[in-house]
Amino acid sequence: MKQANVKQANVKKTGGKSPVWMDVAGDGTVLIHLAIQPGARKSGLCGVHGDRLKLKVASPPVDGKANDSVVEFFAEFFDVAMRNVTIVRGQTSRQKTVAITALDLDEFSLGQLMERLSSFVIPIGPTQSS
Repeated sequence: MKQANVKQANVKKTGGKSPVWMDVAGDGTVLIHLAIQPGARKSGLCGVHGDRLKLKVASPPVDGKANDSVVEFFAEFFDVAMRNVTIVRGQTSRQKTVAITALDLDEFSLGQLMERLSSFVIPIGPTQSS
C-alpha cells in the first residue's frame, strides 16, 4: 500500500475508548467525523480539530473534486476499494462524516484501527501553558 502523506506524532492513548472523531457501527462500518480543508498545498491528515479529524485535500471544493479526494484518501489509507468509502453526511460542507465498509476487522482489531489513525494525527488548536 502506498503511504499517505501524513504527519507522525505521539498521541495520548485513549485507554481503549474510541476517539470522539470515530464511531464503529454494529455491522463493523467505521464512521470518521472530519473537518476538511480543501485547496491545501498537500493532501493528508494533519490533526484533530475540535471533535473531528482534520484532513487537508489539495483539490478545490468545486464540482465535488474535494469530496472525491476525501474518498480516494481513505480508500488508499485503509487499502479498500473506493466503493467502500462513502460520504454519509456533509456533501456540501467542510464538516463531513465518512463511512468505511469492508475493513477486515479480523486483520484490524478496533484498538489497532484507532492506534493506526491516531498515530498519524497531532492536536490542533491552543495549547495550555505550564
